Amino acid sequence: MFKRGAFLPIFIVIVIVLVFFTAIYFFKKDTQAGTTGFIIENSSDENNSGTGIENLTGISENKTNSSKPPTSNNSGGGGSSGGGGGGDSGDNGETSRQNGELQLLNFQTSPVTNITEKYEKFEISFNLAEDASYSNKYDSDIIKIDGYFTSPSGKVYVQPGFWYQNYVRTGANDNEILTASGLPLWKIRFAPTEIGEWSYTIVAIDANWIKTSLTYQFNAQESRNPGFIRVSQQDNRYFAYENGTVFYGNMLDLCWHESAGPHRQTYSYDYWISEMKVHKANFFRIWNYNMVNGVQEGDWIWHIQDSQAGANYDQKDSWRMDYVVEQARKNNIYIMLTFDDVNELIPGNKWENNLYSNFLSNPGYFFTNSQAKELHKRLYRYYIARYGYSTSILAWELWNEVNEAPENPDITTTEAQVDAWHVEMAQYFKSIDPYKHLVTTSDGSLTPPRPGRDWNLPELEFSQMHGYVIYNNPNDWQDNAELVRSYSQYILGKGKPAIWGENGVWGITQAGAWQEACCLHQNIDNSKSHCQEIECQRYDTNGLAFHNGMWAGLMRGLASTTPYWDWYLLRDAPAWWDNHLYIGNFIEGINFIGSNYQYVNNRPSGTITPIANDTSNNLLMLGQKNNTNGIFWIHNKQNNFGNVIMQGNTPTPIPTSTTITISGFNNGNYNIEWWDTWTGNVVGTTIRTVNSSGNLVFNLGDVSWDRTKDVALKIRKIGA
Repeated sequence: MFKRGAFLPIFIVIVIVLVFFTAIYFFKKDTQAGTTGFIIENSSDENNSGTGIENLTGISENKTNSSKPPTSNNSGGGGSSGGGGGGDSGDNGETSRQNGELQLLNFQTSPVTNITEKYEKFEISFNLAEDASYSNKYDSDIIKIDGYFTSPSGKVYVQPGFWYQNYVRTGANDNEILTASGLPLWKIRFAPTEIGEWSYTIVAIDANWIKTSLTYQFNAQESRNPGFIRVSQQDNRYFAYENGTVFYGNMLDLCWHESAGPHRQTYSYDYWISEMKVHKANFFRIWNYNMVNGVQEGDWIWHIQDSQAGANYDQKDSWRMDYVVEQARKNNIYIMLTFDDVNELIPGNKWENNLYSNFLSNPGYFFTNSQAKELHKRLYRYYIARYGYSTSILAWELWNEVNEAPENPDITTTEAQVDAWHVEMAQYFKSIDPYKHLVTTSDGSLTPPRPGRDWNLPELEFSQMHGYVIYNNPNDWQDNAELVRSYSQYILGKGKPAIWGENGVWGITQAGAWQEACCLHQNIDNSKSHCQEIECQRYDTNGLAFHNGMWAGLMRGLASTTPYWDWYLLRDAPAWWDNHLYIGNFIEGINFIGSNYQYVNNRPSGTITPIANDTSNNLLMLGQKNNTNGIFWIHNKQNNFGNVIMQGNTPTPIPTSTTITISGFNNGNYNIEWWDTWTGNVVGTTIRTVNSSGNLVFNLGDVSWDRTKDVALKIRKIGA
């Protein structure tokens, strides 16, 4: 028998042991189920029930009970390829997984010092002992890898991992050679958003277990990188870096590499990016085709999913995209990465080579079929894992000219179904992309644009259209300035930035049949069954059509200049590059997001009231202004592609006596800076005073400039 005095300590020990094992039991139950791509912020507020999951702007999106990675049975699953965030659970309790420590083979970090800079890449490489057993390393139902990164302030970022094969590039400009280097492995790429010491663990989930690595650390130092690009919180018509400064896009379409010519494959982008930097261009589109058979389609565009739907992603083209993203980052250039093009769905065009045609009886079912949607979510997870770390990714563009799908009688889908698909995919991106890159899509103008459609979807963070012809005013279609001025009304005013993603010189006949503008030129053989517009554009050696569209887009209030199609002309006509340089010089120093600019013009469109007037019928004036300053572009309407390039006419100069009247300025004296848009030079400065009627009045003969072309103005109140 025990004495009473001896029993008490033993009783206390038993209680402590019971409490300990009970705590372990509930600790294992209280886990996070496969969260991917969230930012989890630990709360120090005892009255806050739960942990806020936040995006980079700090807006709470969801709640979870734990910021820990998954560690227990039935908590996280294999990860559904279609799931994201907390919904990526997978097994629904049907599989009992074992826990354990994740052993990382061939573990390396870059930088090897474990010291990086804020917003710059920190990369982890490793293998798993089980790698050979996984039949599809791109399917997170089979093997799912995530990195959990804890910031100095306590936020937890979850970044997906991806399967990787390195290559070494050799050869010359016209002969790229990629040779596999080393064995394939897993990578996690992460960009720290705070300075200080970070910690991280790696979690792997397969059908049998959930394993978590040891905890590692790295340090992030301050950098000059201004961060990811967002919609400006100060003026939602424009983009801004995370530090609040404006980003105005000086934009190109560089949608695919040259398959022939002096620069091929990645060497194309070496050339283009280097020229962009010299000429102050800072933003371009690049396409991937992700549903077509790469062998059948040919080597003109990069594909990541190009041989088997949901598997065997193209590691060479993935490496090429790595290379382009890194080159863009080194040169402070930003990318809109386009995943798919509507031609992939069009029967008689790309549909017959479409990987999804193996299980879809009609291309329109892509937007509603669950298997197709899951496969694309799997693909998107790979893109986010591989490229999402980079601040040079300005936006994910889901589709190129997707509006043409429901408009095609051979594609069985509706606008509502296409919109619903975009909402679902945009929400998926936000659920797994820890950096919350902007998401958009684009509409073409092969049919007249209509108000509404996907431009109004709040999930798409900026609107984008492409335009080549004006339908309501056939006398104007040859002038790209009138084209941009007129059509921009459809995408502006949506409470978000708007960009014009493609501009060109295509024409339309009176009968309504498509034919390129070059076929109308008297000096070009139009006997071909399909005239190539590039033949005619080569006559436009100074880029007149391109020039007019760029300046009109800037003054119309778009968030970037309007890029021109076909970009090969930038190689063949180097003077085209100067258009980027000159508009880049003009843009410098303009505070778009702090000026509360309003659009003004001398040619009303719809409900717009003109507050800039002129005494000439031969000019178009567009601008942005507030009460004390503004920017303006005065364009000789005869100086357009159709009149000058196609018909060979010389514009009549705008009379020097032409008077410009601009209302709405505060009283005072104003400095007017006159810019020659064709040389990039300031050709004069004048001072004028707002009159008793509240108008600023000046003559176009006040300064000498080529009045057969155009001039840009910067107007600012002296002393303001």
